[in-house]
Amino acid sequence: MVWKTILETAIQTPSPHNVQPWKLRIRDDSEAELLIDSSRTLPKEDVTGSFILLAMGMFVESVSILAQSLGFDISFEFLDDPQMLAHEIIADEGRPLIPFAMLRLAKSPSSTLDYPEDLFFKRRTSRLSLRPTLVPDSVLQTLIDLASGWHQIFRTTTERSEVERLMNLNTQALFSDLNTKDYHDEIIEWFRFSDSQSRERSDGLDYRCMNTPSAIFWMSAKMPWLMKVPLLRGLLSSTYRSQ
Repeated sequence: MVWKTILETAIQTPSPHNVQPWKLRIRDDSEAELLIDSSRTLPKEDVTGSFILLAMGMFVESVSILAQSLGFDISFEFLDDPQMLAHEIIADEGRPLIPFAMLRLAKSPSSTLDYPEDLFFKRRTSRLSLRPTLVPDSVLQTLIDLASGWHQIFRTTTERSEVERLMNLNTQALFSDLNTKDYHDEIIEWFRFSDSQSRERSDGLDYRCMNTPSAIFWMSAKMPWLMKVPLLRGLLSSTYRSQ
């Protein structure tokens, strides 16, 4: 079945915090219903529903790319206004599966897309140190043009003071978030502190991808108040910044 072939790879689609919120109910060879698994969302953190909409959109795009590489086209139809779907999740109405879109698969007479599916398996979410060389101008221009085509703006900066300012804001936000009860209690459910947890769950925030020693990752989840202690705050800020 073509759906199965597509989905074997499409499940590698990235999602915020690797929550993988999609479910697919296959109706027949040409039609499937895409649903949101409400137990795999972040309503306390994703207060506007933007995370979940991005995740579902990326999944549909992945399915479309993979279908084209097999000689098929994917069309989709939202089952409700996407913003209303996001609101349902935030409102926590207790629906385990929320219908999101209907996907339709059709043989394409002209599809020539050659997309190596192993690229999906090579993708990694990581905070490892970046390469010291700048991204080529030609690549940046491609991203600028792509964003413009969708009425968005893509900008970059190499100004050291601006980069440092943004990194400092990022650190402050993290320390504040982990000391906010609702946010903290929700997000740490997705922390994976060991290799065995990661292998068993195949989801969430792995300590290695966060470039953080397992013990410190565990401490940030279980004792976030340490981030507010003056001397420790400076030390932990420096440690996080170095990662």
